[in-house]
Amino acid sequence: MNKIQLLIPDLLSLPELLSPRAGLQLPALRMWLARARVEPLAETTLEGWLCDAFGVSAIAATTLQAEGLAPDASHWMRADPVHLRIVHDKLILEPVSLSADEAQQFVASLNAHFAADGLIFSAPHPRRWYLATPDAPRIATRHFSSVENADVRNRLPDGEDAGHWHRMLNEMQMLLHTHPLNEAREARGELPVNSVWLWGEGSASGALRRPCAGASGDSELARMFAQLAGVPWLTRDEALAATGDVLFVWEGLGRAARRGDLNAWRAEVEALEQDCIAPLLASLRAGKVGQVVLDVPQAEGARRFGLSRGDLWKFWRRFPSP
Repeated sequence: MNKIQLLIPDLLSLPELLSPRAGLQLPALRMWLARARVEPLAETTLEGWLCDAFGVSAIAATTLQAEGLAPDASHWMRADPVHLRIVHDKLILEPVSLSADEAQQFVASLNAHFAADGLIFSAPHPRRWYLATPDAPRIATRHFSSVENADVRNRLPDGEDAGHWHRMLNEMQMLLHTHPLNEAREARGELPVNSVWLWGEGSASGALRRPCAGASGDSELARMFAQLAGVPWLTRDEALAATGDVLFVWEGLGRAARRGDLNAWRAEVEALEQDCIAPLLASLRAGKVGQVVLDVPQAEGARRFGLSRGDLWKFWRRFPSP
């Protein structure tokens, strides 16, 4: 029988909201968490989990290929546009939304400034920028989900070339900070683009693994990996009715948790209960699904919750799981 794999970052980051005392109607999710076989999860980020599953060694080169562009022989990093905000003694990174025209104007300015350094920026998507470098950057970077709405002071690139890239990043920030587009953005009440986040470095790798027969969810990164691996991207109903192994990936909960948006988190988890968790447990109970596994990557307490049909009879186990 098929296996259904769920990947839901930060599901457990607000445990008080999962308690019955919080007033949320989550009977299926609480049953799953209480009766499952629980194991620690080694990978703590969404990006790392997906890279392991699909055999991706360099996110930037892989997603560039999914954008329809050839990564060629260059070394690549994502250079996604962000807003850095000083809050007390912290430097908080926030994602930004911008138009395709704005993205192209920002990138044109970056290319003009850094041409002598051999750096080439591109923006095939307004939120996804790329940086091609003439030499392999000897640095280690942090996945975007681990820094979103977080303090980045101690999460900048490190490694042998860290000093050089910190200087480059400072130049990028100064250029973006003074860019005339930002004045117009602020006048409209939009966050200025005053930095980029460098991550996902590496060169193009070989073919991706095909870890499942179908995939679904709200994750753009998972969709891009599935596209390159030849894994069909399914609607929710198609995924629930599939006969092969299926991967569901939900990022909405993680994004809401990192923003500290409790109302959005509550709405996301209630939709997840109704649209996915409850139907999956019904299929498991009816014998239509052989096994369901829930992986929850997060900075602390990352865990895996495996559930078979027999586990549903462990009625003596109550939420929260011991």
